[in-house]
Amino acid sequence: MPERPAAYREVMATARERLLGRRAELEQHRASVERLLAALTDSQEAEGTIATHIADAASDLMEAQATVGTLTEIDREVADIDEALARLERGTYGVCIDCGELIDPARLKALPTAVRCLRCQTHYEHRIQA
Repeated sequence: MPERPAAYREVMATARERLLGRRAELEQHRASVERLLAALTDSQEAEGTIATHIADAASDLMEAQATVGTLTEIDREVADIDEALARLERGTYGVCIDCGELIDPARLKALPTAVRCLRCQTHYEHRIQA
């Protein structure tokens, strides 16, 4: 594993707190979205406004899909954070999973869950788009 230069001290010193803080924000957001979805469903049932017209049903479906999409994105980001926390525990945080080189500290500040250096991430994205 590459030796970490001084620029990593700040990133490494704050990484856990930043990741845990973001995870807590996401959990709060998830709970809020779930409450909204439950309230919307309960309100429609109580008022007897479950859509019977195809246009209303389509609108309700789009809203539900958007909400499920939001929950899926939250879950994905929480999983990324959990993986980053595990890399911190193993001592591999900040090391590119493809080339084994250190990930630029500026990249880790901007994207604390980064698993690849910018060069490898660019190559990876080109491969999956092909």
